Formats: sequence, C-alpha cells, structure tokens
Amino acid sequence: MGSQQSAVAELTADILNEYAELTYLNKAEIIELFKNWIDIMELVNNRDPVFAARIPFDIIASFYLQLQHNPFKDRLCKVFSTGMDGCFSFEDLLDLFSVMSHACPNNVKANWAFHIFDFDEDNGVGVEDIMEIAHRLTTGHCDNYPDFQLDDNTKRSIAQTLLSQLDLESSGKISVLAFAHGIGKMANFGSLFSFRV
Repeated sequence: MGSQQSAVAELTADILNEYAELTYLNKAEIIELFKNWIDIMELVNNRDPVFAARIPFDIIASFYLQLQHNPFKDRLCKVFSTGMDGCFSFEDLLDLFSVMSHACPNNVKANWAFHIFDFDEDNGVGVEDIMEIAHRLTTGHCDNYPDFQLDDNTKRSIAQTLLSQLDLESSGKISVLAFAHGIGKMANFGSLFSFRV
C-alpha cells in the first residue's frame, strides 16, 4: 500500500490539472483511474516509471467490467493504443475513458466510433464493416436466445440499407463526415457510446 501512496503522489496538482484540461474527465475520475493504474502495475509487477509503463490491454480490460464484456474490445485496444502494440499507457487509458465519458461531445465520440467500426481501416465504413458490427452486436448477446445469430443475408441487407442512407458520395462506404452526420441524428448515441470510470 505504501508503494501505491508514493506512486499516487506522482500525480501532482499540475499534472492533474493538465489532464483535466485535456480530457472530458473530472479530477476525481482521473484520480480513480490513476489509482487503478497503480493497482494494475502492481498486479503485473511492472517496475517501469508510472507514466512510461505500457501494460497489455487484456490485463487492463480484465480490470474493468465495461471492457471485459465489450464486443468491440479488440478494436478499442487497436484504436486507443498509441504504441500500436496491444498495450496501453496511462494516457491511452485516459483517452479511452475520456471519449467514453458522458461529458464527451457527440461529434468527438462519433469520430472515434468511426475508427472503431472501420475494421479494415480503409477510411470508410463499408458493407463488410457493417456486417461485422451487426455480428458482434447480436451473436450470443440475446438473453432469451443465447444462440441467436443474424444470417449473412440479413447482415448484408442491414449494411445495404445503411449505405443507401449514409453513403452520400456513392463510394460504397460511409465517410467519417457522413458517419458523424448520421450519428448526429441519433438522440441517444451519446448515452449508448459511454461508460463510467
């Protein structure tokens, strides 16, 4: 416990103020995430300096229920890992929780959601991306029907319907601007694309 207290002391008032200015998190949320970060570092016996440590995302995800059961967990790792190495720094963790914060504006959330849903990373959400989204959102997640799955024809039909409404450039893909525009029409997007510290 003493090592946690000394590590928490590294989160100076200046650093805390800077993180509060650069994220959509309040100071209490930042402190809570920092304490969790120290606990995770101790769990894996990581002796790196607190702000230089990189921890495998799977270990971090096991620490948070909202990540453990997220059908897009792998994409959250890919998009928010600045080292693109399957690991997170403390600042990567802050970025993720900042975007998923209820205080984050919908236009910022929409931009990050676009990158999460662009599975093939071709700067457009196309048919295959939408089919993958539908698959992840439905497979095994229906309590009354645990084996429920959409067949490929249904997923493709959903994708074509979305593209017909959102592919403003007729490119066969939804651009980031069209995606943000479409998301802007969803009144509850901000609350659905959120979780708490």
